[in-house]
Amino acid sequence: MRILFATLMLSSACLYAEDGGRTCNNATLKGDYAFTVTGTRPTGPGGPLEQFVGWALATFDAEGGGTQIGASHGSVNGDSVDDSGTFTYTLNPDCSGTATLQLSNNRPLISLWIVVMDDRKELRFVVRSPLATPPGPASNLTIATGRKVWSSRN
Repeated sequence: MRILFATLMLSSACLYAEDGGRTCNNATLKGDYAFTVTGTRPTGPGGPLEQFVGWALATFDAEGGGTQIGASHGSVNGDSVDDSGTFTYTLNPDCSGTATLQLSNNRPLISLWIVVMDDRKELRFVVRSPLATPPGPASNLTIATGRKVWSSRN
């Protein structure tokens, strides 16, 4: 069910992204995007899942990389006030792509699907991994929606 949900979400977003014959590449993303993040995540090896919400401010470098700052609150582990990290991304011509995020404090590498929407004003991410150990029917259901932030650097 988790894979079906993620597939449907990305498929509909990709169809929207292709509207108007636009094409994308890594240079499509430059500047700051503010994100809200919601979902479930593992609490640790063999531990329970927790629901969480969070925010991030990500700066894309137009060359396939960037940095982020952020924070989150989980139903089991409580506040995480340092969700900073670095990321890489690759965009396809249809404005879909993949990304990896390495958060601080030696947390597991996060793999994501990405889609660019609304003439580069909106980004959507679906977490592909990490999964809970052992994986279950709802091991990690996390999405993030970001909007372009105006700044003098963009």
